[in-house]
Amino acid sequence: MLKTIDRHFGTVISLVRLEPESVLPEARRIVLAYRVRTLDAIHLAVARQLSDAKRIEELAFVTCDHDQAEAARALGFPLL
Repeated sequence: MLKTIDRHFGTVISLVRLEPESVLPEARRIVLAYRVRTLDAIHLAVARQLSDAKRIEELAFVTCDHDQAEAARALGFPLL
C-alpha cells in the first residue's frame, strides 16, 4: 500500500515508531488545544516529534479531516 501512495504523491511515505513517553503527553496537549480526536492528535504529535527532531527534512501533513487539517495548520505544517 505504501508503494501505491508513494507513486500517487511522487514522494516517499514511511512508517515511524511511536515513542509513547513523549508522544502521548504532546497528543494530550493537542486534544486540549484543538478540536481533534485522540488518534488524530497522536498523528499530529508524532509529526511534531519528527519535525522537532529534524529527522525529516521537509514534512507535509496529509488528511481529509477538516479539524485535523486546521490543527495541523495551526501547528505550522504545510498540507498536501
